[in-house]
Amino acid sequence: ELFNEAESRIEQTKTDATGTIRIGASDTIFEYFLAEKIVDYHEKFPAVKIELMADFTPDTIEKLKANRCDIAFVNLPIEIDQDLRLNENCMRLHDIFIAGEKYEELSLSVLSLDKLKKYPLITMDKNTVAYRSLCNFFSSLGIEVKPAIEVGTWDLMKRLVAKGMGIGVIPKEYAKRELQSGELFEVRTDPVLPVRSVGMLLPKNQPVSYALHSFI
Repeated sequence: ELFNEAESRIEQTKTDATGTIRIGASDTIFEYFLAEKIVDYHEKFPAVKIELMADFTPDTIEKLKANRCDIAFVNLPIEIDQDLRLNENCMRLHDIFIAGEKYEELSLSVLSLDKLKKYPLITMDKNTVAYRSLCNFFSSLGIEVKPAIEVGTWDLMKRLVAKGMGIGVIPKEYAKRELQSGELFEVRTDPVLPVRSVGMLLPKNQPVSYALHSFI
């Protein structure tokens, strides 16, 4: 069976990719990591239909396991699943604290995390990997996370932070434009938050179509 599959795969490489690939990821991963890659792929293989399935990481994983998508890009860390194959380092995420003009004095010094928690904290929803990662890190230092506001999107977080509603926690890669324009600034801390990453998931022991192989 493996030999026949290999022969079939080789035959496919002699023709353009066709069929459909279903990609699961969060809105943010689509916007900041996958968008340009999807455009490039479509230009090379216009006959392939691409279905984009946006959801939070836990739901994206469930879709992949239920065969409702072919490949998933997720925020790490996640629990190890024996049915899935993980590539851990597609994109690095450097979490930082951000603030707006109301807290301008915080741009002049480096804060301890214990002092930072005295300010209103804006985090992602408690069901997200980003929130769990933040809580785990704070817990390792003996600090409890008590968000003043929880949001469902990074864009909303940036908007609330810019309006002075509190201090946000966001991957630096997702706030580049606002940091460069000066609308927001990074609140430097000691220690800094640990680096996270975006990973790629595929089902184990399932054949990969030529269209999907080309995308990978």
